[in-house]
This record gives sequence, structure tokens and C-alpha cells, in this order.
Amino acid sequence: MTGIIAGQLNARNKDAIDWHPKGLVGYGCHAVLAIVDVSTARTIQTLCSHEKAISLIRFGLQESFDDNTVKCASSDISGKVIVWDVLQGKKETSFQRLNDEVIQMHWFTQYGIYSDCLATLYSSNTLVLNNARNGEKFWVLPFSTRIFDFTIDLKDFSNMAFAGTNGSILLLRNVEAHETPVLSDSTLTTFKATDDDNDQLIQLTYHKAYEDLLFAVFSTKVVLVHTDSKQIIATVSTENMFPICRLLPCGERDAFYLVHANGVLSFWRARLHEHRDRYNAELTYEQTCYNDAQRFFSKNRVFGAQICPVTESNAVLLFHSGKLVFYQLNHNDQISLTPYRAQNLTDITSFDYSGDDQLCFTQQSLLPSLGANSTTVRIRPIEGIQSSPNQFAGKQLAAIGCSTGCIQFVDVFTGKLEKELNIHNCAVKCLEWVGPDMIISAAYSSSVSAHGSVRNDIFLTNVLTGARKRFRPEGDESPVQLLRVSYYRRYLAISFRNDPLEIWDMKAHRLLRRMSRKCPIIVDMAWSTKHVTKKTAEGETPQLVRENLVVLDNDNHLYHVIVKGLHVKDGKEVNTQWKSGSAPIRCMTWKDDLLAFGDVNGYLRIWDLSKRTFNQINSPSMTGPVLRCVFSRLSGDSTIAVQYAKGVVLFDAVCLQPTPHMLATSSSLLDIDMFGVIPVCISSEGICRFAATTDRNNGIAEKSVPKVLSNDFIKKAYALATSPESTTIEDEDDTEGLAYFKQRFANEPDLTKREASIAKLIGNLPTLSFLHAANSSISGEKCLPLTMVRFWHRDAYRKYAENLTKILLGTCKTTEQLDYAVERAVVLGKLGWAKYGLLNTDVVMPPESYRIHAFKSCLFNAEVEAEEPRCFIKMVATNLIAQNQLNDGIVLLFLIDQGMDACRFLASNGRWAQALQYAKMAPSTEKFTAEAEQLLSRWADHLHTNGRVLKTHAAMIYASLGQTDKAFDLVSAPAHEHSCFKAIPSTA
Repeated sequence: MTGIIAGQLNARNKDAIDWHPKGLVGYGCHAVLAIVDVSTARTIQTLCSHEKAISLIRFGLQESFDDNTVKCASSDISGKVIVWDVLQGKKETSFQRLNDEVIQMHWFTQYGIYSDCLATLYSSNTLVLNNARNGEKFWVLPFSTRIFDFTIDLKDFSNMAFAGTNGSILLLRNVEAHETPVLSDSTLTTFKATDDDNDQLIQLTYHKAYEDLLFAVFSTKVVLVHTDSKQIIATVSTENMFPICRLLPCGERDAFYLVHANGVLSFWRARLHEHRDRYNAELTYEQTCYNDAQRFFSKNRVFGAQICPVTESNAVLLFHSGKLVFYQLNHNDQISLTPYRAQNLTDITSFDYSGDDQLCFTQQSLLPSLGANSTTVRIRPIEGIQSSPNQFAGKQLAAIGCSTGCIQFVDVFTGKLEKELNIHNCAVKCLEWVGPDMIISAAYSSSVSAHGSVRNDIFLTNVLTGARKRFRPEGDESPVQLLRVSYYRRYLAISFRNDPLEIWDMKAHRLLRRMSRKCPIIVDMAWSTKHVTKKTAEGETPQLVRENLVVLDNDNHLYHVIVKGLHVKDGKEVNTQWKSGSAPIRCMTWKDDLLAFGDVNGYLRIWDLSKRTFNQINSPSMTGPVLRCVFSRLSGDSTIAVQYAKGVVLFDAVCLQPTPHMLATSSSLLDIDMFGVIPVCISSEGICRFAATTDRNNGIAEKSVPKVLSNDFIKKAYALATSPESTTIEDEDDTEGLAYFKQRFANEPDLTKREASIAKLIGNLPTLSFLHAANSSISGEKCLPLTMVRFWHRDAYRKYAENLTKILLGTCKTTEQLDYAVERAVVLGKLGWAKYGLLNTDVVMPPESYRIHAFKSCLFNAEVEAEEPRCFIKMVATNLIAQNQLNDGIVLLFLIDQGMDACRFLASNGRWAQALQYAKMAPSTEKFTAEAEQLLSRWADHLHTNGRVLKTHAAMIYASLGQTDKAFDLVSAPAHEHSCFKAIPSTA
């Protein structure tokens, strides 16, 4: 049991959702963090420590190859940030800036591996980097301009992008954890992503596949920006009339998902259009498919969306009602759904730009939520549920009435919504169980008459079939206030706000008695569970002939009403043991010989009829009036739950002592009931809560922990990869589709690829990347995932770089952008592209710039093969670099085939990423390739000497170079001992 069943979301819960690689989705429901297992579409954990609505959620990253912890950071609208250990249900640390709301936060990742720092952007335009282990601040960076959003480049954690006013983007470079960033012209640049000053950026996110690409999302369009050149290279406009809510970029393909406010989820793929007669190209994104959710969710607003970071073919939409809808991207001709994590985006889409993929969205699962604004709750009676021969046999259900008129039936043990019945067309005011399979409920719409008359709807409903029957005729009358079913379900007492009490025969649906007009206003009433008599004739079924009802009025008077057969006697006032003038009583309940009352001063009064004693007690931790009290239904148990405005306290009615069980909430409670000795309540947030233990947050039960987090399952999965034929799969172990992989591995001879598939199955992304990097050097595999573009083979990387350079040449708007594109063309050895770009551009430039470009064109057309001009050009290039004219010097060095010297200059200036890019972009020679690998190895040495944080990324570099022993030394994982690296041979 999770202790909480989520309902409709708070308006500030928008975008508070994230997806963990281990197959967990976390989202905020008011002040509660809910964790959902995607495989079973079931809530497995709920965490409470926030006092305000949660506004952001970010799962932590995996910190090592065998790390199975799940870390999550959540922030609320008060600015409080809590870092959780989700599996243990423990709060690791928390920190807060008073009166400063967190508007965005990201883990300060170091090459997407380690998550020890959390970067938070506050409403005061301040960026703070905190230590996620103890909450201490590393540094605080204030901005002088308004900032709405920010994101971190996962390819280079030292780069950040910020969304400013009027569609402006601020790019911050050289961000380090140990030193406060400096906002100078060399580190901070600003440019506009739109010409319309009224356009406001709603999201910034870096491209997950390629480097130096940033998506800027507006309400009606998406702009793709190349951050190095500050150049817009693609613009995507949608035909949907509803605004864009979220863009979800993919890493395995040059693609993204778009989510609109009306629930439309669409998939967009990149297309490259090359111009045969020109040296440029155009990049566009085309909509491949979309769901038809607008027909089903036309009245629902999307509050958040995410895609699975592992498969990227699974998406979830979070609606304001609290529902989670999971979708799977499939081929059009695919007949059935594949198990979650068995099918990836790479399995259903082509690698190149020209692929014509016929795709569609299929709803995979649905996690419903409680209805809007729950009003009342009642627990199914224990008697008879085991013998009931139906789908609800043995299930302990809670019937929850909603403001929309529907009644939902939730299994209290699992939190699963078993059934939903639309019974009324207005808010359910009260309901009661009539046996294990029947309920009676009352509702009325708001009064429209001057006298306060309404039309009451009271229906008797069969829970199994959904068949309902009007219990009493409707008419203009006072609103129904209470329904009370007698202990043996023979009689029903109905009280109204102003009209007299009615007693009905439940079996015959007949009114037995309507009290006189002198009947006082009823506050509460209760049927006896003990003082009943039965009359049994020989050979006949025992018939109930008498039950007792106690009625409490608004003057603290008690009346005893006897119902005998079909006769109802006038209520007689009972001599109470409290003094006149005592505090008004708000509620009452009756069990055996104990009558319990709750007053407006918070006291619980216990009247023991057998001992003729009267006592009272109050809670030291709760204040305010007692709103409702209810006894446990367990035989011989005297536990009573007492509802206050902000919590529930359990008392022992015999010992007159509060028990350790207490449930406190930050919102107002509307109603409670008892499930055994566990109180079940609903709050004004629309959340159903129940407290099984005294701890507020608990670890996930062992049977509820996802399989991919179990060490036994992980070992069995890798054993399947190693020996598919000899590994047996039991049905109970196949919740993650191991049988599907066993069948798939029968046709896959490559052990490394089988192990990579298992790494993906269990969401182990560091291991997956390591295996891909090692396999590329062992087998010469050239087609690595797009997320590992840095490790691509030189030929593949040059092809990608050529396409990007063509796009840059075709979208230049300024001389700076043109110079950058020309530089890339020279590095690629494409001097014809450079000359064409310089002389045939549409860029408007001053005469001085045009003159310089003309001279550059002449230089690119000159013969520089002789020794003398090459030496002279190298001397000039060296002087330019010494004068901090690095880019011009780099161009001249590549012009004379001294590209490796240029890359060394870049590396010595700390520009390792650009040095490695240019080393792979340059025309290949055997000598150049060897020197480029040496440069890459030097970078790995530089990384791992800067602390253990970067060792994993350095290990991947060594693995891609074939230096596997050196890689294993860094991660402390010998290949012969680590189960997931058996396919990687030693280089010793």
C-alpha cells in the first residue's frame, strides 16, 4: 500500500513530471510526489514532505555501472527543494531560499553520468548550484535580466542556455562546479530566436543526439538553433490550433515529440533537402504521425509529458485530472503491442534522413485517478466479501463520491481503480454501502429557488452490474444531509436540512414513517450494532423485527427511535450525562455499548451504556472541532477514528488513550471512514489517504519493487544474454518480457549486442554506452547511436559534419555566421564550398567585410602546395593565434594541411570538444588518424585526472580506442568479473 491515491492536480503541478531510465514515472499531485511503475501502470510509492504544491521533478542520474538507487529531486512553489531516495522512502536532504520560487532545475551533469550537483533557477533571476548530498551552496549567480527557463547541454555540461524576454536566448559557457561563473562578453552571449517581440519562449532544451544544437519552443512554432554560430537552422510550424505545451527530443534519432494543450501527441522526423546546383542544404522536420487523443480528451488539459529515456518509443501524457496515459510508437502494420522496453525507436525507424517510416501511436496503458473534487468516502463492509462470487470477491473497496456525480471504487490494498459508475449528474453528497455489492447515494444540484428547495436524487446501485434504481420519488424539498443504513441493512434513515426525518424499508423500498414537523434539525444519527432482536419461526428464515436508531439534534438532545418490523415508534428523548450549556456536538457514532460524540472544542465524549460511565478526551496534537468520528468494524475492537480539519487521530475508546497512529495533512479533510483499524480519508485536494503505519514515508514493499531494480533479475537477464539456449524463463519472472528477448537472441550471434540489449532492458545507460564504445573498436562497428556521435567512425562523422556545414551555409544571416560556416568548410577540405559561400551569399554586409571575403576567396583558390607559401602561411597562422585570432589561424593551418597542429592549439586553449570535432572532420590520412587517436587519448587522460566524476566518460573513450584494460581500471570493473562486460576481450 502506498498510503495515498492521487486525484485531480493542482494548477501549479504543471510540468512536474519525469521519467527514470529504470521504468519509473514520477509526478506531483498537490504536495505529494507519486511514483508509477510503467510496466504495471501502478503507483508504487508516494512521498510527502512538501507543504506546498510541487512544481518540478527531476530524477537523478545513474552514478555507476551497477548503481540501482533511484534519486529524485522535487521542488514546490515555496522554493523548498527535497532530494529523495525513492526506494527507501527517505529524504536525503532539503534546502530552501525563503520567498524565492524555483522556476527550473536540472542536475548539473558531467557527461550525463554523475549527479551530485543540482542547479536551480529562482524567480529572483538567480542561478544557484547546490550540493545534492548536504544542501550546501557551491555558488550563487545573479542575473540582471529577467530569466524564465534554462537548460544544460548534456554533451558538454559547462554550457547552459537561458530563456530571456522577447524571445532572447542567453548562452553561458565555461560553467564549473568549483568556481562561480563570470558573466562577461567571453562567456555570455545573447541573441534573439524570433523577430516578433511578443513571442515568449516556453521551453529550451538541447538536442539529445547532436552537439551544439538547441531547441527553442514557442507557443506556435519550434526553432532549432546552432549555438556555436548562434544561427537558426530550422523552423517548425504546426497546424494545430492549440498551443504547444512540450517538446521532447530524441537521442536515438534526429526527431522529437510535440505535445499540444488538447492532448495531441505528434512525432516529427528530420528531413534534409540538398540543392544539387548549390553548396548548401535545407533542414526541415516533418510530422510522421499523431494520436487521436483530442476525441477522447477534448475537455482535458495536458499538464505534462515525457518520453522513456531508454526506448524513446514510449510516451506518457499527464492530464489535469491526474490521469496518466501511456502511448507506444509502432509500425502501422504492427498487430500487437510489444512488452515495454522490448521495442526501441531504432527498431521502428530508419537511420538516415530519407527513411519513409509508416508509424502510428497505440495506447499502451492507462493509470486513472480519482474524480474531480472527491466529496465522500465509505469502505465496503467486511461481512460477505469473501463469499461473494464476482470480480470483487475478497477485495476491500473504498467507494468515493465525486463532485461530477460519479462514484469510484478503489481497491484499498493496491490503490487500483477497479470501477467507475456515473450515477448522478451533480456532486455526490452522501453514500452508504448496503451489503457487499450495493450502494445507496444521494445528490442534489445547487438551490435555484428562494426557499432553498432542491430535487434530491437518491439511487440504489448494484456495483457489479451498474444497474441503478431511484429509491424515492424526487420533488421540491429540502436538501438531503445524511443517509444511515441500519446494521442489518433492513432500514434506511434519511435526514434533511430542514425537513423531518424519514425511515424507509430497504427491501420493499417503502416509506415507513416521516416524522412530524416538530422534528428538530438533525446533526447526526447512528444505528445500533448490538441492541437488535430477531424472531425465528420453525422452518422459516430468521426475520429482523427491531433495530434502534439514535438521533442527535442541534441542541445536543438525543432521541431514541425504535423500528420494529414495519412500525416506527416516536422518538423519545434520552437523558444524557452531559451538562446543559456544554459545547455543541458535531457528530456521533455507535458500536456495541459505546456511544461516541465529538464537539466543537475538539473533545471526544465516550458514553459506555453498560457501565453507565461518561468520559471525554482530546488530542494534544490537533485543534479545532471534531468533524466526524467512526468506529472500527472489527469485532471486539474499540478503536475510533476522529476527524479534525487537518488530520485524523485514533483513540482507544475503552482505555481513553490516543494510539500512535495519526494522519496529518496540510489541506482540509472532507470525510473519513475506517478500513479495519486504518483510517481512510479524502481531502480538499481530491487525494485519498490512509495511514497503515506511524511513519509518513515508507520504503517500497519488496513485492512492488520493479524487476529491473532487483539484482536477481539483472543476473538472470545477463545470463540470458550469455547463454540464451540454456536459460529458462519462468512465467512469474517474465513481467519484463524476457521470453521475448530469448526468442530474439536466438537469431543474434553477437554477444556484445545481446548484452547491450539487456543493458537497455534494465535501463543501465552507462553500461550501454560503454558496450557501444567498446564494440566500435573491437568489431569496427560504424553505426553507433546518435547519442554517441563523438565516438563515431571518422567517415560517418565527416558525413554528418558535411551535412551540417551545408545547412549552415544555406541559413547564414550575418557575417559572423558566414565566417563560421566557411571555417567548417575549410576544415572539411571543401574549399569549393567556402569560395561559393563567400562570393554567392545573400548576407547583407558592409563593404569592408565584402572586401575581406573576396580576398579570402582568392586565398582559397591559390596554389599553396609549394614549401615556401606553406611556411609563410604557417608563420602567419601562428602569429594570429598568438594575437588571440584563433579562428583565422585555425583556417590557415587547415588550408596547408596542418590540421593536427590546429587541433593541438585548440586543446591547449581548453577547447577540447572543438579540437576533437575538427580532428574527425579533416580529410583522413593514416598519419592524421593516428595523431587524432593520440589527441583523443590525451583528452581521456585529462578527464580522469580531474577526479572520479569524469572517470566513466574517460573509460568510454579508452574503450572506443580499444584500450579496454585501461578502461576497466578506471571503473574498477575487470571484464572477467563484471557480468555485463564478458563480451569485451582484454587487451593485455
